[in-house]
Amino acid sequence: MLDSLKRIRLLATDILAEVVLHNRWYQVCLLGLVFLILGVQSLAQLPLGASSPKLIYDFGLGTILMSLGVVLVILIALQLYADLESGVLCTHLVRGLHRSEYLAGKLIGSWLAVAFVGCMATFVLSLLVGENAGGLTAEGIETLTPTMGVWIQSCLYLCFQWLVLGAVVVLLSVLSRSFLFAIVLSLLVWCVSMFVSAAEGMSESAKGISAIVSQILHYLLPRFDLSIFPGILWYDGPMVAGKFINFIGVEMLYAILLIVASILVFRRREL
Repeated sequence: MLDSLKRIRLLATDILAEVVLHNRWYQVCLLGLVFLILGVQSLAQLPLGASSPKLIYDFGLGTILMSLGVVLVILIALQLYADLESGVLCTHLVRGLHRSEYLAGKLIGSWLAVAFVGCMATFVLSLLVGENAGGLTAEGIETLTPTMGVWIQSCLYLCFQWLVLGAVVVLLSVLSRSFLFAIVLSLLVWCVSMFVSAAEGMSESAKGISAIVSQILHYLLPRFDLSIFPGILWYDGPMVAGKFINFIGVEMLYAILLIVASILVFRRREL
């Protein structure tokens, strides 16, 4: 068990270093931070009054989640496809790396690279929101200001959303031999899953087949809800530890189930 964890850690570290130093998609992420700052600063110039910090907060978190999510999808799908086509995967397997360890290492390494950029972007966003709120306070306009706990939980929220998304990409990549199909289907699942909360609301009044479909969406699709969780943090402050751990636990459960399914499929796949 310890040897397996060590091999996963070494592979994840190698992938993290490769992505950070050589991957162009990752470098585009860093460049995207500049556009995020420019975009948020332009919002701050609009005459929105006390609602300006909240708009910056929502726009910033949405931009970070969506942009880095797309990059993560492309990053994982392309890496898995390239390793299969170039024979790198076979080399890893010959050296004693198990298929399950390979998938776990790929997911963790790519996820860490994206999560690092996401944390940097969230930090920059917190500075911009704080600066905007401070300017309004100086003008005598009262507005809500997120605490450090809110920003920490928001950052963790983004990171675990990407972890589940990465697990979805891994599963769809091992099911398909086309990286383009895996990318498109992963993005489609991601978009559909964002409407899970709407499906929950419809399921209360739906009957027959509609009710069944709504329940299937409720239980099977991963939770990628962009609006509810950040809004709760903004208005109510940081969640209590137990409730937040429960939220993280649900996300982890989805990720574990998806990666286990990926391993079971990948073991039966001919390379």
